[in-house]
Amino acid sequence: MDGCDSPVKSRGWCQKHYVRWQRHGDPGTARPYGQQSEQPVEHDVGDDQQRDVEPVRRLSGVAMPDGGFDKSGRQLWQSITRQFVLDNEPHKLELLAQACRAVDMIAMLEREQRGRDLLVPGSRPGQKVISPLVDQARQQRQLVSVLITKLQLPEDVGDDEVAAAKQFRVERARAGAKARWSARTAG
Repeated sequence: MDGCDSPVKSRGWCQKHYVRWQRHGDPGTARPYGQQSEQPVEHDVGDDQQRDVEPVRRLSGVAMPDGGFDKSGRQLWQSITRQFVLDNEPHKLELLAQACRAVDMIAMLEREQRGRDLLVPGSRPGQKVISPLVDQARQQRQLVSVLITKLQLPEDVGDDEVAAAKQFRVERARAGAKARWSARTAG
C-alpha cells in the first residue's frame, strides 16, 4: 500500500490493510467499528469464489452475523451449526439467525417479567389482563417454532451423519489451509 511503512503480511499489504481488504473489499477503506457496507464483498481466494458478508465473526466454522447473539441465541446457533452443515444454504443460515434473535428476545422478555405480576391492570377499572411481556414471549416462541420448522432439519441424525458432517468440516479446513499456505509460498 502506498505510504504504509508497516511490515508486509500478505498480498503485499500490512496486517491493517489486509484486514481492511478482507472485511470491506478495499485495503484503503476504513469504516467505523460495526458499520456495514450496503453490498456483500466477494473475495477471490483461488480456484473458487468465497462470498464473505462483512463484517462477520466465525463460530463453529460458520459465519455468524455481526453483533452476534446473546447467550441463548449463541447456544442455539452453536447447537445447530455443530450438528448440521448449512454453509451452502444461506437462506437456512438467515432463518437460523432470525430464530437466534427471537430466542434472545424471549430471554430478555423473561428477565423483564421476572418478579412482576402475570396480570396487569386493563383498560377498564378492575379489569386484569395478561402482561404484554408474557404475550410477546408467547408470540416469539411461536416464531421460533415456525423458523426452526422452515429450516427442514432432519429429525433423526445418526452417528454416521454427525461423523460425516465433522469429516466434511475437517476436509474443508484442510483445503483452506493448503490454499493459504500455497498462496504464502507462491507470493
